[in-house]
Amino acid sequence: MFKRPRVPIAMLAIVALLTTVMLVARPGGESSEDAPPRRLGPAMIGAPVDVGASPVSIAVGAGAVWVVDAARGTLIRVDPRTREVSGRSARVAGGPFSVAVGEGAVWVASGDGSVRAFDPRTVRPTGRAARVRGANGLAVGAGGVWVTSRLAGTVTRIDPRTRR
Repeated sequence: MFKRPRVPIAMLAIVALLTTVMLVARPGGESSEDAPPRRLGPAMIGAPVDVGASPVSIAVGAGAVWVVDAARGTLIRVDPRTREVSGRSARVAGGPFSVAVGEGAVWVASGDGSVRAFDPRTVRPTGRAARVRGANGLAVGAGGVWVTSRLAGTVTRIDPRTRR
Protein backbone atom coordinates (compact mmCIF):
# COMPACT_ATOMS: atom_id res chain seq x y z
CA MET A 1 0.00 0.00 0.00
CA PHE A 2 0.87 3.53 -0.68
CA LYS A 3 1.09 5.93 2.29
CA ARG A 4 0.48 9.66 1.83
CA PRO A 5 2.73 12.02 3.71
CA ARG A 6 0.76 13.96 6.29
CA VAL A 7 3.03 17.01 6.71
CA PRO A 8 2.76 18.35 3.11
CA ILE A 9 -1.04 18.09 3.18
CA ALA A 10 -1.21 19.98 6.47
CA MET A 11 1.13 22.65 5.09
CA LEU A 12 -0.95 22.97 1.94
CA ALA A 13 -4.09 23.45 4.02
CA ILE A 14 -2.41 26.17 6.11
CA VAL A 15 -1.17 28.01 2.99
CA ALA A 16 -4.67 27.87 1.45
CA LEU A 17 -6.22 29.21 4.65
CA LEU A 18 -3.72 32.07 4.92
CA THR A 19 -4.18 33.00 1.26
CA THR A 20 -7.95 33.16 1.72
CA VAL A 21 -7.59 35.31 4.82
CA MET A 22 -5.20 37.70 3.05
CA LEU A 23 -7.51 38.08 0.05
CA VAL A 24 -10.64 38.73 2.11
CA ALA A 25 -9.28 40.73 5.02
CA ARG A 26 -8.42 44.42 4.78
CA PRO A 27 -6.53 46.69 7.17
CA GLY A 28 -8.58 47.02 10.32
CA GLY A 29 -9.90 43.48 9.99
CA GLU A 30 -12.94 44.31 7.83
CA SER A 31 -13.63 43.48 4.23
CA SER A 32 -14.00 46.44 1.87
CA GLU A 33 -17.73 45.77 1.51
CA ASP A 34 -18.35 45.80 5.26
CA ALA A 35 -16.14 48.75 6.13
CA PRO A 36 -18.02 51.92 7.08
CA PRO A 37 -17.12 55.07 5.13
CA ARG A 38 -14.23 56.91 6.69
CA ARG A 39 -14.90 60.33 8.16
CA LEU A 40 -12.49 63.02 7.18
CA GLY A 41 -11.54 65.80 9.55
CA PRO A 42 -12.04 69.45 8.62
CA ALA A 43 -9.64 70.76 6.01
CA MET A 44 -8.07 74.04 7.07
CA ILE A 45 -5.29 76.17 5.73
CA GLY A 46 -5.05 78.29 8.84
CA ALA A 47 -7.06 79.20 11.85
CA PRO A 48 -10.84 79.56 11.47
CA VAL A 49 -12.42 83.02 11.79
CA ASP A 50 -15.39 83.49 14.13
CA VAL A 51 -18.11 85.13 12.05
CA GLY A 52 -21.16 84.49 14.20
CA ALA A 53 -23.64 81.79 15.03
CA SER A 54 -25.17 81.23 11.59
CA PRO A 55 -23.00 82.22 8.61
CA VAL A 56 -25.21 81.56 5.57
CA SER A 57 -23.48 83.28 2.67
CA ILE A 58 -19.99 84.36 1.66
CA ALA A 59 -18.56 86.56 -1.11
CA VAL A 60 -15.13 87.90 -1.97
CA GLY A 61 -14.44 91.32 -3.44
CA ALA A 62 -13.56 94.95 -2.74
CA GLY A 63 -10.49 93.79 -0.79
CA ALA A 64 -12.41 91.72 1.74
CA VAL A 65 -14.28 88.51 2.47
CA TRP A 66 -17.94 89.28 3.23
CA VAL A 67 -20.12 87.03 5.39
CA VAL A 68 -23.80 87.23 6.25
CA ASP A 69 -24.71 85.96 9.72
CA ALA A 70 -28.42 85.20 9.64
CA ALA A 71 -28.75 84.66 13.41
CA ARG A 72 -27.46 88.13 14.26
CA GLY A 73 -28.74 89.81 11.08
CA THR A 74 -25.32 91.21 10.23
CA LEU A 75 -22.93 91.76 7.33
CA ILE A 76 -19.36 91.07 8.43
CA ARG A 77 -16.14 92.20 6.74
CA VAL A 78 -13.08 89.93 7.11
CA ASP A 79 -9.58 91.03 6.14
CA PRO A 80 -8.22 88.18 3.98
CA ARG A 81 -4.60 88.87 4.96
CA THR A 82 -5.02 88.98 8.74
CA ARG A 83 -8.09 86.69 8.82
CA GLU A 84 -9.71 88.97 11.36
CA VAL A 85 -13.05 90.72 11.37
CA SER A 86 -12.19 94.26 10.33
CA GLY A 87 -14.21 97.30 11.28
CA ARG A 88 -17.71 97.08 12.55
CA SER A 89 -20.41 94.72 11.38
CA ALA A 90 -23.49 96.21 9.73
CA ARG A 91 -26.98 95.39 10.94
CA VAL A 92 -29.18 94.21 8.07
CA ALA A 93 -32.95 94.21 8.52
CA GLY A 94 -35.36 91.72 6.99
CA GLY A 95 -33.50 88.45 7.56
CA PRO A 96 -30.34 88.63 5.43
CA PHE A 97 -29.31 85.43 3.68
CA SER A 98 -27.26 86.21 0.57
CA VAL A 99 -24.31 88.46 -0.27
CA ALA A 100 -22.54 89.44 -3.52
CA VAL A 101 -19.91 92.05 -4.39
CA GLY A 102 -19.65 94.24 -7.48
CA GLU A 103 -20.67 97.48 -9.16
CA GLY A 104 -18.97 99.43 -6.36
CA ALA A 105 -20.98 97.92 -3.51
CA VAL A 106 -21.61 94.91 -1.33
CA TRP A 107 -25.17 93.72 -1.97
CA VAL A 108 -27.29 91.83 0.56
CA ALA A 109 -30.61 90.13 -0.17
CA SER A 110 -33.02 89.54 2.70
CA GLY A 111 -36.04 87.36 3.29
CA ASP A 112 -38.36 90.38 3.27
CA GLY A 113 -37.53 90.90 -0.44
CA SER A 114 -35.15 93.81 0.06
CA VAL A 115 -31.83 94.06 -1.76
CA ARG A 116 -29.53 96.60 -0.12
CA ALA A 117 -26.19 98.06 -1.18
CA PHE A 118 -23.45 98.68 1.38
CA ASP A 119 -20.35 100.83 0.98
CA PRO A 120 -17.37 98.43 1.10
CA ARG A 121 -15.20 100.94 3.01
CA THR A 122 -17.65 102.01 5.71
CA VAL A 123 -19.95 98.95 5.71
CA ARG A 124 -22.93 101.32 5.79
CA PRO A 125 -26.03 101.11 3.61
CA THR A 126 -26.08 103.40 0.57
CA GLY A 127 -29.25 104.63 -1.11
CA ARG A 128 -32.62 103.00 -0.96
CA ALA A 129 -33.25 99.28 -1.02
CA ALA A 130 -34.59 97.59 -4.13
CA ARG A 131 -37.46 95.12 -3.79
CA VAL A 132 -37.83 91.70 -5.35
CA ARG A 133 -40.70 89.61 -4.00
CA GLY A 134 -39.42 86.18 -2.95
CA ALA A 135 -35.75 87.09 -3.45
CA ASN A 136 -33.50 84.16 -2.69
CA GLY A 137 -30.41 84.26 -4.91
CA LEU A 138 -28.02 87.10 -5.67
CA ALA A 139 -25.20 87.77 -8.15
CA VAL A 140 -23.51 90.88 -9.52
CA GLY A 141 -22.06 91.26 -12.99
CA ALA A 142 -22.70 92.32 -16.58
CA GLY A 143 -23.81 95.77 -15.42
CA GLY A 144 -26.49 94.61 -13.02
CA VAL A 145 -27.45 93.05 -9.73
CA TRP A 146 -29.26 89.81 -10.51
CA VAL A 147 -31.85 88.40 -8.13
CA THR A 148 -33.74 85.13 -8.39
CA SER A 149 -37.25 84.76 -6.97
CA ARG A 150 -38.34 81.41 -5.63
CA LEU A 151 -41.96 82.56 -5.55
CA ALA A 152 -42.22 83.92 -9.08
CA GLY A 153 -39.68 81.62 -10.74
CA THR A 154 -37.90 84.64 -12.23
CA VAL A 155 -34.57 86.42 -12.50
CA THR A 156 -34.70 90.19 -12.03
CA ARG A 157 -32.00 92.67 -13.04
CA ILE A 158 -31.58 95.65 -10.73
CA ASP A 159 -29.81 98.71 -12.09
CA PRO A 160 -27.04 99.36 -9.52
CA ARG A 161 -27.26 103.14 -10.00
CA THR A 162 -31.02 103.69 -9.81
CA ARG A 163 -31.89 100.59 -7.71
CA ARG A 164 -34.83 99.88 -10.03
